[in-house]
Amino acid sequence: MEEENELRQMSIVMSDDSDSDRELDPEPLTLYHFTLDTVAEMEESVSLYPESLSTYWCCTFRGNYGDPAFGHLRSEIVVQESKYYPEDQPWILRNLTTKEFVRSEAIALRPEDIHGPRIEGLGFGEVVVSRISWSTSPTMSISDKSKIHRGVWAGHRFDITTLARHVKETKGEEWRDVSEEVAREIAGIWEDEYGPDWRRICCE
Repeated sequence: MEEENELRQMSIVMSDDSDSDRELDPEPLTLYHFTLDTVAEMEESVSLYPESLSTYWCCTFRGNYGDPAFGHLRSEIVVQESKYYPEDQPWILRNLTTKEFVRSEAIALRPEDIHGPRIEGLGFGEVVVSRISWSTSPTMSISDKSKIHRGVWAGHRFDITTLARHVKETKGEEWRDVSEEVAREIAGIWEDEYGPDWRRICCE
């Protein structure tokens, strides 16, 4: 509530993309403005293996290619994501605000779609988006009937971690597993849009 009140007191001057020199009046800052490139900076998606391989080749161009010691360092410089994001452990999305979590296997379309924290098809990203959307208008371009424009997790904090690390870190704390509830919501959204055969459509 304190953050909402602080946001309401802020304003922003937006450009109207015209050649006019007229000065625009400031308008109240809303959550919508944070979706704009001129207000918020988009996080770059970084893939560890290509980035580390590029670093390795940059080193070789500096004349290190013939150095036997450098050759032995390749396995230390070039790394796969699985080294830091193990695929043999269950991962969860945590809502740090409400102390709720979602298990990867509960929302993945198929077990083979799970690759550590990354899930093909429907994953943690879709879960977050389906629950953080916030708008004063119910109008949207999908057929969902669950009032997605009033997300129950809007404005909350999240992280993704292994279930084992979560259990170790939160001993004695009360957390709620909302995996089945979220899975039903996701299924409802996609079924409203694509019909009862939505899982096959998504997999294809």
